[in-house]
Amino acid sequence: MRVGMISRTIPLFDRGGIQTHVYNLSKALARQGVEVDLFIIGKKVDIGKNLTIHPIKAFGFPRLTAGLYATFTLNAARHAKRYDLDLIHGHSMYATGYALMKKKPFVLTLHGTQLSELRATLETRPRANHVMTDTITTLMEKYSISKADRVIVTCKHNFEEVIDQYNIDEEKMRVVYQGVDVERFTPSKCEGKTVLFVGRLHQRKGVDRLLRAFKKVVKEEPEAKLLIAGRGEGEQEYKALAKKLALGASVKFLGHFPEEELPGLYSSASLFVMPSYYEGFGLVLLEGMASGLPVLAFDTGVVPEIIENGRNGFMVEDDNDLADRVLEILADEQKRKAMGKRSRAIVEEKLTWDRTAKGTIEVYKELVE
Repeated sequence: MRVGMISRTIPLFDRGGIQTHVYNLSKALARQGVEVDLFIIGKKVDIGKNLTIHPIKAFGFPRLTAGLYATFTLNAARHAKRYDLDLIHGHSMYATGYALMKKKPFVLTLHGTQLSELRATLETRPRANHVMTDTITTLMEKYSISKADRVIVTCKHNFEEVIDQYNIDEEKMRVVYQGVDVERFTPSKCEGKTVLFVGRLHQRKGVDRLLRAFKKVVKEEPEAKLLIAGRGEGEQEYKALAKKLALGASVKFLGHFPEEELPGLYSSASLFVMPSYYEGFGLVLLEGMASGLPVLAFDTGVVPEIIENGRNGFMVEDDNDLADRVLEILADEQKRKAMGKRSRAIVEEKLTWDRTAKGTIEVYKELVE
């Protein structure tokens, strides 16, 4: 079977949840004998057997990120039509161009919904670019859904979200859980009191409420440290907030962290926090779990399906609850280690990329004999 995979890019060129998903799913599919042609913004490099990168040009527009997405998706669709592919597998709004030109069976994976992203953006003092981009990409995604033969969602929460927001036929939807590389991430041996955040510094990622919670944490546990890894348009705002809260050396902004060094970063932490207001899935949560860390997060994305309260972490309700749970875990070394061990066991049992690939191939077989 030969599959055309359309998504903006992969971690070799830019890190993000969708990028990481596409890259690891493609590698897992290739290991199971599927030929994967990746149509992405990037350059032609060798990434392994059964995998071919097709570089696609895209053109940005000043102060409108959606312009880049629109030119990419149209160019990717035109390019993909030149090849003898059995089906197209697109991701989120990046498949809209193919939806317009559809000739072969079309599978679409949704990583949450753009409508939810738009709603979350509107609640967090958004910039005009964010509102305009999320509005446009919501329309792109809705059209792509209407043309897809199968729609894959990455958790049960997203299944309900898509049904509620887009009112599509449940018969063409499938749940295939996202995976994590359990070989790449290894259990942490950290004996300190280090809290880790990894992600884009964007308003919906909730770094503001993590910083507010950490004010209480350091008051009661002065040895606690918070590492914030990532860049984004909110970086200066969050640095200013940390200064206003007088967090001083308790918080360290690490900036962009190289992909190859991420496992070591996770291993340097005591626990992982994902404070997002909204996540389509929350891949960083799985990376934290694969690293043997207790995890704390709010009720979004896959959180209710993988956090077992009191066993591998906690689903928290507000800033104060977040602070209390951080303090609870940091104060009890035995509990912290037991939670981290359970986190690792969950991903090993249920959430590997090979499992994701097998589920995805079953969806392909529904459309291609």
